[in-house]
Amino acid sequence: MRIRMITALMTLLVAINSIYSQDLSVDQIYGTILMHHFENKNHSIVNNTIIYFKEKKAVDNSMQYCLVGFYSELFKDKAIKKEIIDGIDSLKIAEVSDFFHWTSDFNNDEFYDTSTPNPNINDMYWSSYFASGNTKYLDYVINTALKYKDERKDLTLFLAGQSAVWSLASNSRQFNTVKEHIKNCKELDKNIIEYLLTADPQSMQSETTRIIQKQRDAGIWK
Repeated sequence: MRIRMITALMTLLVAINSIYSQDLSVDQIYGTILMHHFENKNHSIVNNTIIYFKEKKAVDNSMQYCLVGFYSELFKDKAIKKEIIDGIDSLKIAEVSDFFHWTSDFNNDEFYDTSTPNPNINDMYWSSYFASGNTKYLDYVINTALKYKDERKDLTLFLAGQSAVWSLASNSRQFNTVKEHIKNCKELDKNIIEYLLTADPQSMQSETTRIIQKQRDAGIWK
């Protein structure tokens, strides 16, 4: 176990010093490691998780949806689940242990089947994809985008649709697997595919803000 921890720490240091040479926070580095896990499914995710929470000593509220989406999917591998839970418990940090035990019992498939779309659920879809590479989670995001991108009555559904569109555009620029899935998706017509693959994500955010303000001015949204 000690050898594995040292190896994982060295991997994390390499990531910090070489791969992510910008001035990134520990949270950003950890988030990047999670986002790229599906590309190689490196076993170092076990000890990188333990090292991160040993340092943080808490679960950041802003990361909870992403963490639940990621680890509930990762924990479908029972061996990895046991290693991470055992390692987290060894830290003796009650809040972190409670969170991981709760997540280990969380059925993301049942949750996704019954949840109402919102931006937090989109984050969970992406996190489950990053944990596994299973493209059904990309399809969930695509379906949300198609259903709610033009929503103008319910603000939460509008935000679900817009954040789905934005995230598809943004992640297609970072991950070739996402780009190829969008290009080959039969549910998307050519115009939507072109828009997702060429439109500027920052411009998309500006347009979302413009629509929200327009609806508020009209007294539709508060």
